[in-house]
Amino acid sequence: DAGITKFDGESFTTYDSSHGLADDLTIGMTTDSFGNLWVGTLNEGISRFDGLSFLNFGPDQGLAEKSVGKVERDRQGNLWVGTYSGLSFISSAKVTAIQDYYTKGNTAIALPEKLFNSFTTSYGLPDNVILQISEMGDEKIAVGTNLGIAIFDSPVADVLDLDSLRNIEIFNSNTGYPVKDLTDGQNGIFLDREGIMWAGTGNNKTALLRFDYSALKRNKVQPDLIFKQLRINEEVISWHSLNPGYEEKDRAKIRSEERDADEILVYGGTLSDTARQSLKDRFDNIAFDSINKFYSIPIGLVLPYRHNHINIDYGSNELSNPSLVEYQYILEGYDEEWSPILKKTSATFGNIQEGEYTFKVRARFTGTVAGDAGDWTEPISYEFSVLPPWYRTWWAYAFYLMGFLTLIYPLSIYNKNQAIKAEKVKAQERDLAHAKEIEKAYKNLKSTQSQLIQAEKMASLGELTAGIAHEIQNPLNFVNNFSEVSAELILEMNEDMAAGKLEDAKIIAEDIKQNLDRITLHGRRADSIVKAMLQHSRSGIGQKEKTDINAISEECLRLSYHGIRAKDKEFHSEYLTNLDPDVPHLNVIPRDIRKVLLNIYNNAFYAVSEYDKELKNGGDKNPEDGYVPIVSVTTKKLANGVEIRISDNGKGVASTIKDKVFQPFFTTKPTGKGTGLGLSLSYDIIKAHGGDLRVESPPSSTSDEIKQGAEFIITLPFDENSPQENESLVL
Repeated sequence: DAGITKFDGESFTTYDSSHGLADDLTIGMTTDSFGNLWVGTLNEGISRFDGLSFLNFGPDQGLAEKSVGKVERDRQGNLWVGTYSGLSFISSAKVTAIQDYYTKGNTAIALPEKLFNSFTTSYGLPDNVILQISEMGDEKIAVGTNLGIAIFDSPVADVLDLDSLRNIEIFNSNTGYPVKDLTDGQNGIFLDREGIMWAGTGNNKTALLRFDYSALKRNKVQPDLIFKQLRINEEVISWHSLNPGYEEKDRAKIRSEERDADEILVYGGTLSDTARQSLKDRFDNIAFDSINKFYSIPIGLVLPYRHNHINIDYGSNELSNPSLVEYQYILEGYDEEWSPILKKTSATFGNIQEGEYTFKVRARFTGTVAGDAGDWTEPISYEFSVLPPWYRTWWAYAFYLMGFLTLIYPLSIYNKNQAIKAEKVKAQERDLAHAKEIEKAYKNLKSTQSQLIQAEKMASLGELTAGIAHEIQNPLNFVNNFSEVSAELILEMNEDMAAGKLEDAKIIAEDIKQNLDRITLHGRRADSIVKAMLQHSRSGIGQKEKTDINAISEECLRLSYHGIRAKDKEFHSEYLTNLDPDVPHLNVIPRDIRKVLLNIYNNAFYAVSEYDKELKNGGDKNPEDGYVPIVSVTTKKLANGVEIRISDNGKGVASTIKDKVFQPFFTTKPTGKGTGLGLSLSYDIIKAHGGDLRVESPPSSTSDEIKQGAEFIITLPFDENSPQENESLVL
C-alpha cells in the first residue's frame, strides 16, 4: 500500500508515486527479458521501472483497465496482465521496441499507438475479472477468473499482435467441472513437476483444486433429440382430452385410459366432465390427425388464428449432465436464420401469421474448447399450420367482391345524376376538399408529434435503464456471492455444533454475521438505485419538492455515461464534476430536471464520441495530437438562483444553427438517431420552472480541460411561485 521497496543486501530503497510510480497500491510484478520491473497497481494501470525512472501504461495504450491484479511473463518474453475488466497482452517484440525507444534512444521507429491487446468475455473468457495467470508445460496458458479457469494456446513465437485466444477451453460449473472461482492472491495457481495444476478457489467445500489437464476426456457422442411438450398461449394442454375420437364406441375404453393418463401427467389428476368440456370449448377449433405415443404431442396440428401463440419444449437423452448440451432452433416460415446457441430447452413464437410452418431443432455437446464443440445432430422437425382470421379467408374476400360489384351499378347511376349538379358547385367542392386535406394533414401532424414524443420518452428511459443496469450489477454480485458463502458457512457451523466444536461454530457464526452486514449494505445500495429509476420513470404530473441539485447533476452524469457505454463498448470519455457546495436545495420537479440533464448529457457524450471518430478517421486534426473526449458539469450559486453548466470538447455548435437547437424537430444527428424533440422539451421544462436554458459555442467558461465544443447553461430561480406542474411538458 505504499509503493515498492528494493533491498540491495545492505539497505532498503522505497519508490512510490512521488518518484513516478503509477499508484502506491501495488499488486503484481514481474521482470521482462531486459531485467526491467513491470509493476501492476490497483488504480492506475501498470508501471515499467528500469532502475532509474518509471514509464506508465493504461487504457490509452490498450490496457483493458486501470485496476491490475496479476502480471506474468511467459517463456517467449511476452507479458500477460490480468485486470478486473479483462486480460491484456503485450508481445516480446513490443517490449523490445519499448526498450530500444526509451533506453537506447532509438526514436527513428515510432512506437505503435496500441501496445496492449485486450480480451474479454466476447473473446471466450468466462468472466472479465482475471485473478491468476500461469504458463503450463504443454504450450498452454491458464487463466483463473471469477467464474472458473480458461486454458488456451500459447501464442506463436515472434508474434507482434494477438487477435484471439486460440482453442480456448472453459472449466467451471457451466461446463461440468467443480470450479467456481479462483482466489484473489498472487500464487493461487501452482504447477508441480508433473504438470498438474493446483489451484485455490473461493469455495469452502472445494477450497483446493487438483487438475490433471493431460487426463482430460471429452465427450464425442451426439445426443438424441426429442419433443417433450407443446403449449398454446402458454397453457399446458392434455391433448388426449381434445381428441374427438373418444366418442367412438369401438375404442372408447382404450382412448379413455389414454386420456386419463395424459390428464394425470398434465394436471396431476383426471378432469371432471365440466372442466373437460371447458377445455374443449376454449380450444374448439384446434384440429390434429393423431397424438404421439410417448410424449403427448399432436401430429398434423392446425391452429385457428386466435391461438397463434405456441410454445415448444424439447430436450435430449443426456441425463447425467444436461447442462453440457446446447441447442439451436429455427421456425421455417417465421425465422430467417437459426437462433443463437442456447442452453434453454424451450422456444416461444407469438403472433404467427397464417401459413405452413416447420420447427427444427438441433443439439451438440458444448465441449470445453471454444469453436471445437461436438458436431451438430441432424435436426428433428415438427410441422403445423395456422389458419387465417375470418376477415382474410377466401369466402370473406368473395363477400368483399360481391359487395363491391353490387355497388357499381347504383353508383354509376348516382354519378350520372350528380354530373349536372357538380358543375354548379365545383368551386365549392374544391374548397371543401382542400379544407378536408388541411384537416387530415393537421391530424397526421398531431399523431406524428405524439409518436415522436413517446419515442423521446422511451429513449430517455432506455438511456437511464442501461446506466442503472451497470450501476446495480456490482451490489447484486456482492449480495449473491456473500449469500452463497453464508449458506456454506451455515452447513459447516451445523457440522461443528454436531461434533461439539462450539468455539469453531462461534467463529463461523461471526463470519456469517459479517456477511449478512455486507449483504444489507449492498442491498440498500441496490434499493436506492431502483428507487431512483422508479422516480425517473413514474408517469403522471410531477409535484415540486426540495431537491439536491448537486446530487442529481452528478447522478445523471454517471448514468448517462454508463448507459452509452452499455450500448457502445468502444466508447470512452472522461467526465468531470465541479459542484459548488453552497448550492441550496431547490423546489423543482425532480423527474423533469433529471430528464433535462440526461438529455443534455447524452447529446454531449454523442458529440465528443462523433468528434473522436472523425479525428481517428482522418478529420481536420491529427489523432496523435492527444485529443481526449471530456464532458463536465459545473454548478454555481447565483444571487437569485442556481446555474448548471454542462460542457463538452466536441466539435461545437455552428453559429448558423445556435438559434435553432431548441426548435421542435430540429436535429443535426443522422436519420434514425434523433427525433429533434429532446432539447425542445428540455427548454420547455426549464421555462416551466421559471428558469432559462441557452447554449454557447465555444464555451465561455475558463475550464483548462475544455476550451472548445459547446456549453449548455441552465439557470433555475429560487422563486417559489414558478409553475409547479405542467402536464403538456411531461415526457
